[in-house]
Amino acid sequence: MRIYFKGLSEIRAIAALAVVFHHIELFKHRENLPSLFNSFLSGFIGTLGKNGVYLFFVLSGFLITYLLLTELGQFGKINVKKFYLRRILRIWPLYYLLLVIGFFLLPQLVRTSTAFWGNNNYYDLITGIETDFTKKLLLFVFFFPNAALAFSYRVAGVTQSWSVGVEEQFYLLWPWIIGKFKNNILKVLVSVIVLKFCFLLIFWTAHKTFGNASFYLLYSFLSNFNIELMSLGGIGAYFLYEGKLNRFFSGINKIQVLLLIIAIAGIMLLGWNYFLLGICFLLFILANTFQHLNILHNKVLSFLGDISYGIYMYHPVCMYAAFCTSRYFYGTEHNTRFNLSFYILTVVSTILVSSLSYTFFEKRFLVIKKKLAVVQSGK
Repeated sequence: MRIYFKGLSEIRAIAALAVVFHHIELFKHRENLPSLFNSFLSGFIGTLGKNGVYLFFVLSGFLITYLLLTELGQFGKINVKKFYLRRILRIWPLYYLLLVIGFFLLPQLVRTSTAFWGNNNYYDLITGIETDFTKKLLLFVFFFPNAALAFSYRVAGVTQSWSVGVEEQFYLLWPWIIGKFKNNILKVLVSVIVLKFCFLLIFWTAHKTFGNASFYLLYSFLSNFNIELMSLGGIGAYFLYEGKLNRFFSGINKIQVLLLIIAIAGIMLLGWNYFLLGICFLLFILANTFQHLNILHNKVLSFLGDISYGIYMYHPVCMYAAFCTSRYFYGTEHNTRFNLSFYILTVVSTILVSSLSYTFFEKRFLVIKKKLAVVQSGK
């Protein structure tokens, strides 16, 4: 049996493009250029990137949990070794390629022409990589980019991989959790969410009470370790796998899904609680698994979803190159031409690089990954 839910690749594309859009506007804001950060949409654009990542997390928790439950149902156990190998083949090649680019190639490149690449915050970040270089490199090499973020170790071109670190840590735990507690999965998933918020409260209270920086670092690390959103996705996968959602979603129509989308946009615009947003994301993901509700069948978005990992990982470097190129030809004072050039070059170059990477680099590993699949998934 092959597991494939139509519409979820399109959701990946939307999440990735949200991150790109956020970072373009953030880049302009940091360069003191006109940006949506300086408009009435500042609350929306300011959290759009993280909200895109949160959507990734809920989707990841949903898909991984559903596949693990299916494997358990078919074989009575989870082949943890093959699970790890599949995750390694999907995540590691591109991740480590970006580390080479961010830590070694990009700093060398920008030093070749300061006139073109320099005089901006991103250039300062690149040339400042020598500060605590070994600590930064070790944290990223051993898949703790989210810990690097807690220490304020930003590395141009790879800081966005903090979410990849979160996913890898989640993957390390999840097959054991699902396999060990297969008879009480729902209780465990809810418990993970409750424990996450309890520990956040404990670390924050300890930081405020004792003024110890270690407690704040633990709080910062745990804040970005969004296992609660992945557990939320897992709860959705459990109910879908058990067939407990058929009656509910069979009575819903596309108009109601549209209202859900409007509600998601409203929550993002108003900056309401991210966990509430995660619940809405989950409902939207689940709605797309039901054929009569699927509203995201789109070839372009499906293609972008297939290369969304590359879009997420490559876009900061492409954005930096696009900014410097646009500034070189138009100058930042010509806002319309500069903005058009900046946006078009960023999006086009990101998609092009991601597509080439997927076709000629990532697919080599995906072919091997497919052979290790216990439960067949994807197109």
